[in-house]
Amino acid sequence: SSVTSDITGEQAVVVPYDSQYLLNLQAGREYAANGRYELAREHFLLALASSRNRQTRNLAAQELASVDLMIQTLR
Repeated sequence: SSVTSDITGEQAVVVPYDSQYLLNLQAGREYAANGRYELAREHFLLALASSRNRQTRNLAAQELASVDLMIQTLR
């Protein structure tokens, strides 16, 4: 859905994502970027658990698969 500004008339899209999903996805990405793959994996799992639609589930699952591959590569 979208909303229109009363001041500028511009439209913005309202994203129906759960705040916990977004927080865990962001935390997972930060941990992965810093090489802390086990912590990243935990946060991607939490994001996956809190996802509310197919798009967010797919994104969290892709991030999880990516970090799992990094963990396997390092072992």
